[in-house]
Amino acid sequence: MDQLVAEKVMGGSNGTDNHSNRLLKESGDPSIPWSPSRQDRAAYEVIAAAWSRLGLNFAHEQDAGGHIAFFAPSDQNPMAVRAIGRAETFALAVCRAALKAAQFR
Repeated sequence: MDQLVAEKVMGGSNGTDNHSNRLLKESGDPSIPWSPSRQDRAAYEVIAAAWSRLGLNFAHEQDAGGHIAFFAPSDQNPMAVRAIGRAETFALAVCRAALKAAQFR
């Protein structure tokens, strides 16, 4: 999933983009690979890319079933489709919604 997010949402190609190869220094451990589907910090980069590259607004809710991530059209891209992702974690919900939104780009 992380590679698809890097390619479709963030603009990388086949895992060669610096986002998919870079090491995220979460918890002081530089050996942890960048993973937007598992790391909130990396998921925020996906949200930023969805805004800048796809022109999408973002919202988040949480209910008893977990996290719900929403991407919706903005003034920058009023023709975009709405996309919703649900998951037990914030990061995974963001990635699911972002991939749905990117497929209609």
